Amino acid sequence: MNRQTAWKFDRFFVWIHNYHKQIIGAGFLIGEKEIATCAHVVRDAIGLEFTPVNAPKVDISISFPFLKQDKLSATVLLEGWDQEKDIALLRLNDDLPEGVQPTWLSDVKRLGNHSFCVYGFPGKTTKGVWAYGTIKDQRENGQVQLESATGYAVQGGFSGGPVFDNDLKKVVGMIVTSDESVRVASMIPVDNLTGVCSRAGVNFELDEEKGDTAMNESPRAICENCLKKSFTVRDKEEFISLCMNYIPAVGRKLDDMRSIDWMFNIVLDH
Repeated sequence: MNRQTAWKFDRFFVWIHNYHKQIIGAGFLIGEKEIATCAHVVRDAIGLEFTPVNAPKVDISISFPFLKQDKLSATVLLEGWDQEKDIALLRLNDDLPEGVQPTWLSDVKRLGNHSFCVYGFPGKTTKGVWAYGTIKDQRENGQVQLESATGYAVQGGFSGGPVFDNDLKKVVGMIVTSDESVRVASMIPVDNLTGVCSRAGVNFELDEEKGDTAMNESPRAICENCLKKSFTVRDKEEFISLCMNYIPAVGRKLDDMRSIDWMFNIVLDH
């Protein structure tokens, strides 16, 4: 783990503890005082056998291990609980420790063969460890497959932890399941977190440069994707607005009206 990546982790990574002060899983700060983790991590922290359909009305013990802070208390958000997707949002009851900062997230869809790193507590050590691997493809349930080749495999004790994409330098998902025997794990991608966050009124920062990756598409392809969003475009201004919504980086790439006119005319001709 290089110093730059570790520097990013220390500001948003958290441990989730049970009532016996043992580490059960992980989480990460995504909002002003909100933490994302897995619903099954909360379940294990409070000693339940099954993950409840509705959010338990309990407080959870968390800590920021890289900052060596005392344990803090966080409440499970009722609207931030999704048993089916295995997502839980917590809100800190205490003031944020000095130096803590929410992570920036990326919902870029093309992640195949990017390298990743995660931090977790396997239970076989007295401290956390890093695991590394490759992001693979999305499964039919919306989760994304992760594969580790050497070193520690993602395993129990990593659940709820942020998946850091080494290519994008951003968090792209959250560890949810693992099978250590075949060194394969799954993550919940960021775009699956957005619905739960929106419902709970949790605001988080998305990577503003995510559109730059999509700008590898041709202008014609970008325009076609914009139009697929709506077949009721009435005028040039509405079309440009759709383009800006679809690819925020358009505003930086097309810096004069002649460029935008040219883009608009391509669609008309097409």
